[in-house]
Amino acid sequence: YSFGIPVLDEINVDLAPGNTIVIGARPSVGKSSIAAYIAVKNATNGIPVHFFSLEMSELQLVAKFLNIFTGISSKDILKKNLTDDEKRRLRAATTTLKNVPIRFTSYPDMPMIALSQMIRESKLKNGTEIFIVDYLQLVRYEGRKRNEEVAYVAQQLKSLALETNSAIIQLSQISRNDSIELEMDMLKESGDIERAASLIALMWEDQSGSFDSLKNQDIQPIWFKVAKQRNGEKGSFLLAFNKSKMGFTLIGKDSDIKKDEPEEKPNQPKRNSKKRSLSESDF
Repeated sequence: YSFGIPVLDEINVDLAPGNTIVIGARPSVGKSSIAAYIAVKNATNGIPVHFFSLEMSELQLVAKFLNIFTGISSKDILKKNLTDDEKRRLRAATTTLKNVPIRFTSYPDMPMIALSQMIRESKLKNGTEIFIVDYLQLVRYEGRKRNEEVAYVAQQLKSLALETNSAIIQLSQISRNDSIELEMDMLKESGDIERAASLIALMWEDQSGSFDSLKNQDIQPIWFKVAKQRNGEKGSFLLAFNKSKMGFTLIGKDSDIKKDEPEEKPNQPKRNSKKRSLSESDF
């Protein structure tokens, strides 16, 4: 299976059948967007995907997928603020979305028993190979304390991945703190999540100030850190996330980026990258 981002696919081993993968981030960093991106990239390669959202409506999900296919922002799609050319592209993309093996379910406050049933049914009826759950802490299991609830859900999803021989990608919230670089123990109820996962990735916005010029182009520089990979390499990668066109492009690897002592902000590390310039064709 693929992340859809070449530099991540080069080291990928554990985004594979029978494994659970966790992508953790604070709100509004782009974890739902990268999950949708992974879904579309695999589905267009013929791999059946089922995306479960516990916080977005089906209309919002469709708009996000069409955003990836067309490069037209989800906001413009939902508001129907489109030119004639964009309407044409949107019609073509809608046909494409209907023909690729991607399914999606919106279910707020989903109980674990319902999620388990739908995963098994989707595997049996559609041969689904990748499941995405957005996000882990919203799945409910009544009768348990909060930390027990998340632990149970994480373990159940691991068992389901093995049972169905599918990859299950879980998005996870990060506990709020003042740290810039994220670590696995910042995942909410982190211990049980870490034990169950084969691969854990963490995402956060670059705060160095070195890439502020990109933000003027609606491009968000984000770090994507493979913090755990049971059978493969780990590493940190700085990505340019084009928020309007839903594209991800490599800016640099952690090994290429010099970390200097900050001059004015003592609690904020400064990162200077051997970055290349980005063009529209990169997304």
